[in-house]
Amino acid sequence: MNDFSKFCNNVLSDKSNNEYFEVQLSQNAKDKAFNAGINLNGFIFHIYGNSLRHIKNSHQEDLDLLPRIIPTINECDKATKSIIRDAQTGKNIINLVFNKRFDDDIMQLVAVRIHKGKILSLKTFFKK
Repeated sequence: MNDFSKFCNNVLSDKSNNEYFEVQLSQNAKDKAFNAGINLNGFIFHIYGNSLRHIKNSHQEDLDLLPRIIPTINECDKATKSIIRDAQTGKNIINLVFNKRFDDDIMQLVAVRIHKGKILSLKTFFKK
């Protein structure tokens, strides 16, 4: 079992665990984001426990696909920018959507930028 699998098991079994797993973004991910109009130079990618629990609760059918999160962002085929309105604050939020085709399906990862600390954070992940 690799470190990411252990992390997933730990945070999915403990609702109060909001630790994060840090991933270095590949040049491919940075290039695809740049083509979408977002500069990710100097950014790192965080996968928080509450995001994985969201996937578990909202996309139960995709839970077995969690090992594909890191390849989906770092080996993505395409990245697009998406602007949504936050229902609570009314402010616009810029999301990045990463798509990766695997042999059997296409995975989609949605991430949000956190400007302080140059962090890109997983929002959700599912089979398209």
